[in-house]
Amino acid sequence: MSYLDILLVEDEPRWQKEVPKVLQRLGNDVQVDLASTYETALDKVDGRTYDLAVVDLSLVLFPLDKVNLEPSDLQGLELMNRWGASKYNCGRGLIVLSAHGNPQLYKNTYKNYGIDDFIDKGGEWYLALPDAARVAILQGRLRHAALRDKERYLVNLTYSKNSLVSVQLAGPDVESQEIIDPPFEFKIVSTARKTNKIEDLLDELLWRDEAAKLGKALHSLLLREPNVNRYLSTALARARQKRDVRLQFSGPAAGLGLPFELLHDGNDYLCFDHIMTRRLQLPVTATKPEPFHDFITGLADKDLHILMIGANSDGTIPASEVEAKTLAKTIKADLNQIGKKCSVKVLVGSNASYENVYSELQSSLYHIIHYSGHCYFDEEHPERSGLELPNGDDVRILTANQLSLLCREKPRLRFVYLSCCLGARAPERLSRGDFYGVLEALSRAGVPIVLGYRWSVLDSSALRFSTVFYDELWRTFSPGNALVEARKSIAMGEGEENESLERDDDAWASPLLVIQSRM
Repeated sequence: MSYLDILLVEDEPRWQKEVPKVLQRLGNDVQVDLASTYETALDKVDGRTYDLAVVDLSLVLFPLDKVNLEPSDLQGLELMNRWGASKYNCGRGLIVLSAHGNPQLYKNTYKNYGIDDFIDKGGEWYLALPDAARVAILQGRLRHAALRDKERYLVNLTYSKNSLVSVQLAGPDVESQEIIDPPFEFKIVSTARKTNKIEDLLDELLWRDEAAKLGKALHSLLLREPNVNRYLSTALARARQKRDVRLQFSGPAAGLGLPFELLHDGNDYLCFDHIMTRRLQLPVTATKPEPFHDFITGLADKDLHILMIGANSDGTIPASEVEAKTLAKTIKADLNQIGKKCSVKVLVGSNASYENVYSELQSSLYHIIHYSGHCYFDEEHPERSGLELPNGDDVRILTANQLSLLCREKPRLRFVYLSCCLGARAPERLSRGDFYGVLEALSRAGVPIVLGYRWSVLDSSALRFSTVFYDELWRTFSPGNALVEARKSIAMGEGEENESLERDDDAWASPLLVIQSRM
C-alpha cells in the first residue's frame, strides 16, 4: 500500500491527537503533518505536495466575546484560496472540520472554495472522516491531474519514413505548427539497427556507451532544425517545471525503432525530466480520445476491471507469476485506500494457459491488461511475434495479429502493459505482414495506451519498475508521469536486488509508451 501525506491544520491539543488517530485508518503508511498556526499552514501549503488537507475553519482569531459565530467570522478563506492556487496542491482534497455546528450552512456558504466535505466535530466525526477522506483524496487527485494536464506544453515532432516533416507547439497560451520544407532527413533503418543491437551489449554492460552516443547524435540532429530548437526553447521558458513539457513523436510504426527515449542533451537524458510518448499515424481515428484521468473520472462508482497475467510458459521465469500476484495485491490495496472500487483477476500457473488467456481477451470486461512473461519476436515476420503462453506441455504464441483481432471493438479497454522482453521491439524494416510488432498491433486494435520494453530486462527490475509505475499511476492518473518516476526509480538503484546497478540497469531506458489518446 502506498503512502499518504495529509496536512492537518488544527490548534486545539485534543484534536491534534484525536484526528491523526482516525486518519491512520486509511492505511499502514499515513503521514500527518500538523500545522498549529495559520501562518505555519500557509508555509506548508506553498512548500510541498499533500494528498489531503483537513482544516479547522476557525483556526484564525475571531472575537472571543462573540457567542454566536457567523461564517463571516471564520477567516480560513485565505488558506483555502492559497490551497487552490498552489502549484503543488491545486485541486487536491480539502475537508473542513468545525465545532460550531450547522455543516449545511457552511457547505452553502463556501461551496465555491473547492471544499470536498464539512464534518461537524460535535457528531460522530470519527466515523465520517475516513470515508470522506478517501473520497476527497480520489477526487482531489483527479482534479489535480486535470489541472496539470491543462498546464502542460506539448512539443510534437512528426516524421515520415525517412524525414522530419513538421513540428508543433501547443500549450495554455500558444498553438503553432511549422511544416518543415524541405523535409529534414534522417535515416530510420540504420538508426533502428543500431538501437536493436544494444540488446547484444546488455550482458557486458557495454550498452550505456552506445545508448549515450545514439541519444546525443539524435538530439544534435533534431536541434539542427531551427523550428525544433525554437519550439522546445519556448516551451521550456514558459513551463513552470520541466515535467510540464511533454515530448511526443508522431509517425508511422517504422519509427518505433528510433531511440527518441534516449535523447541526451549532453548533460543528461531528457526522459528523466520530460514525459516522452509516441503516437502512431493510423488510418483510423482514435475512438477513445479522452485522457486517462478523464476515463477514471467517467467510471464514477463503477469498478475498474484489471486482468493480471503471469505466464511462466517454459518454467524458467517463475518471477512472472510473482509479478502478477504482487501487483494484484498492491493495486487492490492502493485503490481501496483512495476509495476506488476495482476487480482484479489473476491468471498464473495452469490458469495462464493459451486457451484461458484467449478466452479472457475475447470478453469485453477489462479496462487494463497486464502481461508478465516471455515475448517472442520474429524479425522477418513481425506480425507473428507475440506473447508466449503455456499450452499443455508445449508453448504457443498469441501473435500480434491475434492480439489485434481480439482487442478490437473493446469499448472498455484503455491500457495494455507488456512486462516482457522485446515487447516493444520493432524490426529494421517490414518484409512481410501488416504489423511492425505487438505495440503497433494493439494500437491498431484501438487500445489507446500501450507500454512495453524494447530490450531484455531483469525479472527483479521488471517487478520494481511496474510497482513504481502503478503506484504513481494511481497518484497522478497520468501514464506519462508514472513512466518518468519508474525510470528514475530504476536509475537510482531503488530496490534491494538492483541497488548496485543503478544506471547500468537498462530497465529505465528500455520502455516505450504509445499513447493515441490525449493522455
